Amino acid sequence: MSGGKVPAAEIRGMIEQVYEMASWHTGDQVDYPPIAHGRWVIMQGQVVSTLIKDNADGSKAVVALYGHYEVEDGAFRYCYDGGEAMVHGAAGAAPMAIPVTFGAFMDYAVTREGDGLRLANDHAELRLSPSGIDYYEDGRVQRTWLRL
Repeated sequence: MSGGKVPAAEIRGMIEQVYEMASWHTGDQVDYPPIAHGRWVIMQGQVVSTLIKDNADGSKAVVALYGHYEVEDGAFRYCYDGGEAMVHGAAGAAPMAIPVTFGAFMDYAVTREGDGLRLANDHAELRLSPSGIDYYEDGRVQRTWLRL
């Protein structure tokens, strides 16, 4: 099927999985489990994201979000409906919220790329391969996920 939209069934077959975080990128720093770990579950119309990162200053980022997604030929979109994202301060410092937009879909156009799929919009990309997902914002990798 060259030149047409990627069928919804093919997109689902590639993205609907349970993923384990392999790396968390912040600028030039890359953290790996067990310092940064989590799961991303994309199945049965639901998305669940858990991210945990122990920072060098003793603080800890904890993200627990849930939502839903939709797939159609040539397109994937997901939205977080609820949850929490916080940095828990070191040595008793007050927690600080991490901004998360709830109720707004993130829309991606889907194209084939090698043996995987590329889901892209003006700001972000999800590069899906048989081994997992690489997530990019503004051309810089943010997180990598491996299929379980």
